[in-house]
Amino acid sequence: MENLGYQVSTTEDGISALALARSKHFSIILLEEGMPGLRGSEVIKALRRGDNPNRESSIFALTDTNDDIERRQIKACGATGLIAKPVDAVKLKAALGNKQPTQSQLDFDTLQTLKDDLGEDTASRLLVLFSKELEELLKRLEQSTTDHHRHNLRAVSHILKNSAALYGAHILADFARSLYDNPPLTTDEESRAIRMLASCCRNTLASLYLHHTSGE
Repeated sequence: MENLGYQVSTTEDGISALALARSKHFSIILLEEGMPGLRGSEVIKALRRGDNPNRESSIFALTDTNDDIERRQIKACGATGLIAKPVDAVKLKAALGNKQPTQSQLDFDTLQTLKDDLGEDTASRLLVLFSKELEELLKRLEQSTTDHHRHNLRAVSHILKNSAALYGAHILADFARSLYDNPPLTTDEESRAIRMLASCCRNTLASLYLHHTSGE
């Protein structure tokens, strides 16, 4: 989750998870169905029924069950959705959809170091070049056809896992690295991964634009 730009709090069991969720608001909650103490579905049911800051939050259950009855029972407790284990970055982004992380797409310490080392003008020119590179890679992803899915995803991921980190776009770099190191296995997974990587590129471009216009 942190690699996708989310600020994360964790607990060891269902009882402490329920206590934490009752104490502060979270925009997204992920609960392991097989947690000790209380099962994830029991925590979800308690949060949906009680007076607490997460009654309306998006809550996802992590489960390895393939039993349709069990999955329906978990959903009936109030789960926003189910995420199949083992969980990876692609599955997380697919489940979370348009729910945006609160963390910036850019690491401003990295950008400041770039300016300190190279000077304001040179750093600004490099960021413009990086933005243009992102635009070209995004176009390449958007124009992918079924026959070129794997090649484009592999090539773009290889570029971004290295270049994005240099300019403080660590969220994009980490996601690209996860796709490069653990490539999708099926055509459907490749298509979904391309859409997610393209979304990360757009978010990063938006952050770069805001950074440029704000003069930070």
